Amino acid sequence: MKPAVGAALLLFASGAFAQVEKLDPKAFFGHEVCADYELLNYGALTRYFKALEAGTDRVKIVSIGKTEKGREHLMAVISDPANLRDLETHRRASERLARAKDFGSDEAAKQHIAGMKAVVWIDGGIHSTEVLAHQQLFETAWRLASAQDEETKRVLKDCIVLVNHCNPDGHDETVDWYMRRSEPKERSLAGLPELYQKYAGHDTNRDYYQMNLMETRNLNQVLYREWF
Repeated sequence: MKPAVGAALLLFASGAFAQVEKLDPKAFFGHEVCADYELLNYGALTRYFKALEAGTDRVKIVSIGKTEKGREHLMAVISDPANLRDLETHRRASERLARAKDFGSDEAAKQHIAGMKAVVWIDGGIHSTEVLAHQQLFETAWRLASAQDEETKRVLKDCIVLVNHCNPDGHDETVDWYMRRSEPKERSLAGLPELYQKYAGHDTNRDYYQMNLMETRNLNQVLYREWF
């Protein structure tokens, strides 16, 4: 490689890394995720997901529907850039294996599996007053999108990670109630004045078998009709 070309590539790589570094949650929000007396709402998660998509080549953000209160229900798909470029092929491969209709033999199925990517589901926030569960989505997405160690790179080459939020409405309601006081030490979840899911409160998990709620319909669509 010519020295000038090498130097240009080095400058480009360092510049790209500097851009990614700005997406560290502490740099992006001004404090670490789960810092004392600080919680980030679903609106913040929406902005952060979209910033990761714009700032890295490992993240694709898709809408999986609307919540009961009309919020956009977002899913982050995180993987190696090559996998994201060919995402529909990998989705179809997962569907073909799940349906198992057109394999002539066990050996044919094994050959199909050998070329597949593992699909990994990570979610959080179903019980929005258990705040760590939705706050970890910020940190999980950041670490997968930014880590440069060989193990993370290997995982992302082998896997397609679907990062989902179970209860965006409850997330906003809970966090906005907690953060309403300007004095940090006066903040509390006590007295939340509304259900943290419009109809079911926190127990959206008990609706998975009947799908009365928009949130469970959205998640089940991804789980059992798209990515399997």
